Parts: sequence; structure tokens; C-alpha cells
Amino acid sequence: MVRAMEKQAKNIAKLAVILGATALVAGCARMDIGTSRTTYASNNSASAAVSTSTPTVRAAPSDEFQSGEILAFLKPEAASLLSAKETSEAASAQYYALQFGRVGAFRTWQGDSEATGEVTVGPYIKVNGRDCREFTHTVIISGKRYVSTGTACRVNNGEWKVETV
Repeated sequence: MVRAMEKQAKNIAKLAVILGATALVAGCARMDIGTSRTTYASNNSASAAVSTSTPTVRAAPSDEFQSGEILAFLKPEAASLLSAKETSEAASAQYYALQFGRVGAFRTWQGDSEATGEVTVGPYIKVNGRDCREFTHTVIISGKRYVSTGTACRVNNGEWKVETV
């Protein structure tokens, strides 16, 4: 009986270590290299452990993500004014906000000229078995604000597809 209780205590300790490590990793954010300014939500491990869905983690957006359909989140009049680097920064911020962002936390980006932007996302919701999130993406170019709101859903390959804007 004592041996069984010792074994159970060891298993509980192992589980606590695993859950603690998982919460710590879940609170980590991508480290940007370069000139972009990215704002992260608090890395509170208690809130990181609470989730309505377990998102699939991908290392980084693919080239298809950066240049493809996900750019539908930008207002066309704003997109036409952005440089390639700014478009990439906006796409990266959009991806990481959808993939890893905490509800209401701002993910900001800085372009190579006067363009800046920020993305906020809502909670994960299930729509036809897919993870979806509402988003708001604000782009500011020369003091003018372009605001897009919509819903994006994760498709089978793990990429995000804008469903409504």
C-alpha cells in the first residue's frame, strides 16, 4: 500500500512538471528579428494554460501565406499603398495574431516607411469543425486609418483563410 502511494506521488510530481513546462512553453511568443515592432500579451502561465481549443502550432507562415489569400484581410486601398516589406510585416502580424494571439491583445507591426498596423483577435470558435477567429486589422498610413474586420478559419493544411471581411 505504501509503495503504491509512493508511485502515485511520483506520477503526480511528473505530471506537475509536464504541465508546468507546457504552460511555460504556451506562454512563449515568437521572437522577431529585424526592425518590426511586435507587441505581445503578458506571458502569464496561468492564463496560457486555459484555452477553449488547442491550436496546431506551425513554425512560421509559408510563402503561400505571405503572398496568398490571407492578404484578403487588408483593405485594397491600404494594400496598394504598402511596400513588399510592409505587406510581409502585416501578413506576419495577422498570422501570428490568429495562430498564437491572446484575445484582445495587440500584435503590432512597423513598415519601412510611415505605415504601421495592429491586429487583435477574438477567441477560438468552432465553425463546421474548423478553428475560426474574428479579427480586426488596423493599418495607419500617413495618419490615415484603414480598419478591416472579419473572420478567418484554419484549413486542413494549417494555414488561415479569410472567410469574411
